[in-house]
Amino acid sequence: MKSGRYFLILFLILLTMPAYAQKGVDITGTVIEEGTNEPIEQATVRLLSVKDSSMIGGVATSRNGGFVLKNIKNGSYLLHVSFVGFDPLYQPLRITGKNNPVKLGKLALADGAILLGEAVVIGKAPEVTVRNDTMEYNADSYKTTEGSMLEDLLKKMPGVEVDSEGKITVNGKEIKKVLIDGKEFFSDDPKVASKNLPSKMIDKVQVLDKLSDMAKMTGFDDGEEETVINLTVKPGMKQGWFGNAFAGYGSEDRYEGNFMVNRFINNDQLTLMGGINNTNNMGFSDLASSMFSGMGGPRGRRGGGAGNGITTSGNIGLNFSKEFNPKLTVGGNLRYSHSDNDAISKSNRQNILPGDSTSFYNENNNSNTRSDNVAADLRMEWKPDSLTQIIFRPSFSYSDSHSREGSTFNTLSGNRDTVNIGESEYLSDGSGYNLNARLEFSRKLNSRTCFQRISVGRTKRFLQ
Repeated sequence: MKSGRYFLILFLILLTMPAYAQKGVDITGTVIEEGTNEPIEQATVRLLSVKDSSMIGGVATSRNGGFVLKNIKNGSYLLHVSFVGFDPLYQPLRITGKNNPVKLGKLALADGAILLGEAVVIGKAPEVTVRNDTMEYNADSYKTTEGSMLEDLLKKMPGVEVDSEGKITVNGKEIKKVLIDGKEFFSDDPKVASKNLPSKMIDKVQVLDKLSDMAKMTGFDDGEEETVINLTVKPGMKQGWFGNAFAGYGSEDRYEGNFMVNRFINNDQLTLMGGINNTNNMGFSDLASSMFSGMGGPRGRRGGGAGNGITTSGNIGLNFSKEFNPKLTVGGNLRYSHSDNDAISKSNRQNILPGDSTSFYNENNNSNTRSDNVAADLRMEWKPDSLTQIIFRPSFSYSDSHSREGSTFNTLSGNRDTVNIGESEYLSDGSGYNLNARLEFSRKLNSRTCFQRISVGRTKRFLQ
């Protein structure tokens, strides 16, 4: 009986040993937020097999961030912890069965938030808008070819006209000046901007009536307002250097080349430009032409009887505006231009007279006109205090011109006999200069404004 009882006890011991061998260990831990140590509720905790990444077990964390993975067998695992808005955590584990439970302690998840970029809503801007007394054109609404200048852009805008001489009118009003971000660009010569500024740098074209300096200083309209164009530059082109250059050559030895270098930094502007061509495209206005017009001879009509001809021209100019501080701004421009015009014409005419008689008239004309122009316009605006403003504007220009025109003609009878013959030649040389300076001073005295203007000038012209 005793032996039977021993066998029964031994059998029961052997029966329970596999059950104990199959039981695993528990894995515990707490998931918290990195930096704040706040518990994270409902975080996902998964135990993965290292061999094939299959999931062995998984739970969600409790309110205090705790979790328990029960009955995990010995082996190598990868613990994966994740929660929305946080970077996932991976931690390798080796379970040996020596410790039960296996305490992992605090598992910190890092903030995985990503800062999204701004939402951009793209729409088509209106071509033209009117704000008070300003009409504004959106430059991007008018397509121009690569290398186009401001003049090409203006010709596409409704109400804007540019004639063959470069004169700009908007709704019948002539444009007297072009401004860039509110600052004068080559003073009173809008042709410089229209023929030299690349259209791709322009964001908006604003047309407005600009009051004179005196009207702005005193608050009283003196009737000297002028229609101007203000160009706003695209933001990406106002933080450094930019420019362009191009050259071309064509048939009949025609050529053209231009360059422009700009530096726009905040409120400071610097532009250097130049060009040369023989395609009748003067980049600057011919000061000599206006200075000597009305003084006799053919100077006012380029080419005279020979027609317009071919003009070879070159120019270079510098425009700048420097804001030293909010109280003092200095700006202006320097420019030089040269032009050489050659024109040749030939005409033959047959006159049918009464009685079946006839006559022939032949005429040959040739002319050459050369001019050189130098000009400088400067401007200083100073506000010593909140009540006082001083504007000083000196300017200087010099022009030199040479003109020659020759003509030969003859009249023949019906039998080709000479009836008359003639020859004429005209020569003229001219030079002149303008020197001007204007000082304007204003100071507010209570509700009134004290204003004083002093202007001096001298003009000299010589014509031979």
